[in-house]
Amino acid sequence: MVYTSMLIQRYSLGNVVRYGFLSKGNGIIDIMQIFSIIKEKEQVNMDIINLTINIKFCRISYHEKDWVERKTKCDYTVWNIISGGLALQINDQTLYAKEGDVLLFHPGDTYKAWCHDDDHCYFLVTFFSISSGNVIDILTQESTAGLYTNDFVKEISTRFCDEYAACCDNEDAHNLKLYAAFLNFFADLSSQFGEQLPFHTSSDSVSDQRLHSLLDFISDHVESNLTVREMAEFMSMSEKYFSGYFHFHIGMSPKQYLTKCRMTHAIQLLSDPDNSISEIASRLHFSDQYSFTKSFKKYYGETPGKFRKQHFYVHNAVTSSEYL
Repeated sequence: MVYTSMLIQRYSLGNVVRYGFLSKGNGIIDIMQIFSIIKEKEQVNMDIINLTINIKFCRISYHEKDWVERKTKCDYTVWNIISGGLALQINDQTLYAKEGDVLLFHPGDTYKAWCHDDDHCYFLVTFFSISSGNVIDILTQESTAGLYTNDFVKEISTRFCDEYAACCDNEDAHNLKLYAAFLNFFADLSSQFGEQLPFHTSSDSVSDQRLHSLLDFISDHVESNLTVREMAEFMSMSEKYFSGYFHFHIGMSPKQYLTKCRMTHAIQLLSDPDNSISEIASRLHFSDQYSFTKSFKKYYGETPGKFRKQHFYVHNAVTSSEYL
């Protein structure tokens, strides 16, 4: 089950106060003050913002020393490093993350990652989406992607990982408590925005607002029969020019990226037992369940049914990076 919150932020004299409405489906379950952060900033000219955060996937990923991964992110993603170290190559730079560090990826980030100086590494992976009612995406606006590494980050990251483990031990409260734990962690992490080792500079093409708007557009229409022509029209480009532009900036074709987004979205749909596999196949515009199962197995190495049974009917502590 996916929970969604609406956070109302009020900026006043450098103080940030946030209140949250935690909802399940169309009904409000609870209302609470989620967090209050006092942060000294320069004057911020912002009105009340409606901010929605949706957790899509949260699991631990374990890797041996020979692990190497090359991928492009379709969602906002957080890696909380639990043990070992890893190297991350992104935008012609190499960063090194250790236990307690946090990596925050934006959609469209293309990277290479591998274990570094240890015989293993494992970390908690969270996919999430974030949208705001009356301003552009604040994560893109503030260039938040990067490596977060200091004592405070280690403290809040360790706490979140401990809370995740406790949630797995209590299956009945798993979803709600995990969601609250992530909100609390992310609220604390937001106080470090601007202090990270950034993945991008202001001149990086992936930070271009038009490109981010396109990736948001694709994500919002992942269950639509979206065509390359419609993507090109969204960018006011010819289809031929757009295909080259997209491949240059993202590292894959528009169709490949859309397939990747659909496969990622399939995991979220599988997490809800009310969604049958045939319904998921239809929602993701496969011709039938067989075609979806074949594509899913090719992408993840196992069938949707086996994946659902292993990762959602039983709360396993460890999952392979192939799903992430």
